[in-house]
Amino acid sequence: MQLEYTTILVKDMDESLNFYKKTLGFEIENQLNLPDKTIIFLKDKSGAGIELIKEKNPETGLFGIVFKVNDVKREVQIMKEDNPDLEIVIEQTPNNTLAFTKDPNGVNIILSQ
Repeated sequence: MQLEYTTILVKDMDESLNFYKKTLGFEIENQLNLPDKTIIFLKDKSGAGIELIKEKNPETGLFGIVFKVNDVKREVQIMKEDNPDLEIVIEQTPNNTLAFTKDPNGVNIILSQ
């Protein structure tokens, strides 16, 4: 399992982009402009990623941590062996398979294949 990116819900996309690009050296990798939100993926030189999401009525803060895995279903099985009561939802998207759960603090943990 490898940390792929962290998702942050932002209140001001321009201010957030300015901070992550100018202050921390991230570059825009991809941008999605959807009817109800804007999503911008940033990467730094080491490959670390941040996903910024601006919604119309956002709550702000850390939304989730995404881990890249080779086999989502296998990783879910391993997680359930350790914690059988852990609630995990698997979703298939056009581009990948995702598994969603929460850590003890309510932070979303997402596995991405």
